[in-house]
Amino acid sequence: MRQTDQIGGVCNDVLTLKKVTKTELVTTSVGAESNHAGCDPAPHTVRLSLAGDDLKYAAESEAEGNPTARLSRVR
Repeated sequence: MRQTDQIGGVCNDVLTLKKVTKTELVTTSVGAESNHAGCDPAPHTVRLSLAGDDLKYAAESEAEGNPTARLSRVR
């Protein structure tokens, strides 16, 4: 997964599927070794779930501010 912050900094994370339920995918996210020093390399949980036609993203990482997002498909 590639994340870009508000000033253009890019961090790549590797997601490993840990659990699938009827309502969400639970993954472990780990920063890629090639990331710059500003990226958090610590493993943390990322949850992906449907929100209507969108995808809800929630990261359980205090170091990153526990970010959440609602992702919409561009058509």
